[in-house]
Amino acid sequence: MITQDKLKQVLNYSEDTGVFTYKERLIDNSESEGYRKSWNSQYSGKEAGTKTSHGYIVVSVYGERYYAHRLAWLYMYGVWPKYIDHIDGNGFNNKISNLRSVTQSENIKNTRIQDKSVSGVIGVTWDKSRSKWIVKITSEGKVYNLGRCSDFFEAVCLRKSKEIELGFHENHGRKA
Repeated sequence: MITQDKLKQVLNYSEDTGVFTYKERLIDNSESEGYRKSWNSQYSGKEAGTKTSHGYIVVSVYGERYYAHRLAWLYMYGVWPKYIDHIDGNGFNNKISNLRSVTQSENIKNTRIQDKSVSGVIGVTWDKSRSKWIVKITSEGKVYNLGRCSDFFEAVCLRKSKEIELGFHENHGRKA
């Protein structure tokens, strides 16, 4: 796995933009002068990374592929995070101010709502057979059945109150 020192030898990172750029390759006995010049003319100073269909940027370093958000954390803090949360939910926004090192549980507490949601609120679903809103929440592997409500606003308030109590991020449940 790459170290902070090795990373900083080949890439620059802008904490303001969250963008990595390739550094100029210096003389290295393992590469020919022609290869180095060709590489520098093609890549030096250019943005590093490719957007994936999963909504993240992947950067190749020394032949290995890494998520840019994980590299940003390593670049700035010198340690590999176990999990990284994009605070605003945008996996392409790798500004250091948008990233936080979290546990898996904390990461789940800042997810966006699925497009197929009928209610538009995570954990609030319509029970057609009883004509009521069902309110649930899961945290730390435990499912909380918060009840059924006739009133949609009451159901949402019940869910949001429990999110606060359980330490969910304020952005949890945002639209995609």
